[in-house]
Amino acid sequence: MKRLFSTQFPIRSSATLDELLKVEKEWIAGSSHSRFSSKDLEQLKKENSIIQRGQNTIEICSVAYKNPKSQEPIESLGMRYTVFEEEGDIYKATIVGSKSSRDFWVSTVVDYDSGTPKITGPGKRKPVIVKQILDKIGGGLDGDIKVTNEPINLKEEDIEFVADILKGRTPSIMPIFYVSADEMGLHSVNPLKLADISSGVVNVLVEPSNAFSFRLKESMRQGTVYRGAVGIYFPDGLERYFWLPHELKKEDPEKKIYERVVEALSLRRLRKGLTWENMEQINHDRQISEIRKEAEIRIKGMTEEGQKELAEYMGTFDEEVARLKTEKAEQEERMEALEIVLRREKAQSSYGGELIQVPQTNQLYEGEIKNIVLEILGNHVRQNATINRKRQILEGIINATPNEASTELEELKRKIKDIFRNYKGLTGSMRKEIQRMGFEVREEKGHPKLYLAGDTSGICVTLSKTPSDNRTGRNTASEIINTFF
Repeated sequence: MKRLFSTQFPIRSSATLDELLKVEKEWIAGSSHSRFSSKDLEQLKKENSIIQRGQNTIEICSVAYKNPKSQEPIESLGMRYTVFEEEGDIYKATIVGSKSSRDFWVSTVVDYDSGTPKITGPGKRKPVIVKQILDKIGGGLDGDIKVTNEPINLKEEDIEFVADILKGRTPSIMPIFYVSADEMGLHSVNPLKLADISSGVVNVLVEPSNAFSFRLKESMRQGTVYRGAVGIYFPDGLERYFWLPHELKKEDPEKKIYERVVEALSLRRLRKGLTWENMEQINHDRQISEIRKEAEIRIKGMTEEGQKELAEYMGTFDEEVARLKTEKAEQEERMEALEIVLRREKAQSSYGGELIQVPQTNQLYEGEIKNIVLEILGNHVRQNATINRKRQILEGIINATPNEASTELEELKRKIKDIFRNYKGLTGSMRKEIQRMGFEVREEKGHPKLYLAGDTSGICVTLSKTPSDNRTGRNTASEIINTFF
């Protein structure tokens, strides 16, 4: 079956498994696809059970066990709801709740199998049950973040709080949408809409200002999205995606980036304690243990030869079970080790590319450094007609590296030209426009000079106080573009 949806999120820690089961029953009872009556659903208890209507089934699985590492008592309840549609399509929704004395987590997975060949499959919509659980039970804490259907509007003093989350220094499990602010303090997406459609899947952090981005970069000592871009950060650091402002001007950008993270999550493993398979394994182990106890009682009444044969059989069986468990544990350890290696490589690499190390400098626009490197490589290739290995590698890098920054670069150049068109001298409104673009004006020896905000390299453009003619503005704009772009 194809996985359409997968998420895991915390709910109110004081809630009970009975409350979760009640919400699940209400979800099925209110579904237009359900063939189960309220009387049918009353048969579902916390204990292991199953009810069926035609091919449609609802299974309940529950276990109580101790965490193998901490020995903390844990209770888990799972529901698997399977629906067969008329065309032969099969939908299987699995909800697992795992409760300890400290927290209460829920996973929701939807799998799909098509009964007939289709060009396109069903969409990546969030199951209604996720919203109902959050609305009726309430969200819990994912590390330091309270899970709700609203965005977290950051404050200017939240730099370290955000840096720790984005660098994976907190116990958070859910991914993060980071919505940066542009020069005007505006956002390229609607944070309220984004938080609503992605609640229970992704936490949404909303930047308070463009200045916050630059201070956050200094704190993290690595790249982050800024100036209206939106990024997705996973706590383990294995994946990061971002969208530039011009990419978010299309219809319904919130849906676009939400579907991208759902696609990524569908390929990721859930926590072991939040899977249906984990509960089945615990129940199977207990059944085997009970069978063994019964066999040990019965073996006492058998002949010596029969006892020996049965003991040999049981010993072989136990050895095979132990071998399979060891093999499974080793495979899980290898996967964890590989994930750690990937995290380390991601942590050492710069945002947006692993080929070179990007210097810790504020970029005028997202992807500025990569754009400059690609421009230089392209110029080198064009100016050297010799066909050799170096040219082949450089062309391969250029062709394989997407350059989303060129559109934003052209927009910044256009703004510079507009600001200095018909230039008669520096005005207050011009200063504000320039500052929003990431520059600052400093008065030096009676002349205003244009620098990158916070830059100490000395790179600047001197602005005329008393322009001599109409060409001064055009010349100044050209000088700024040549100096900084």
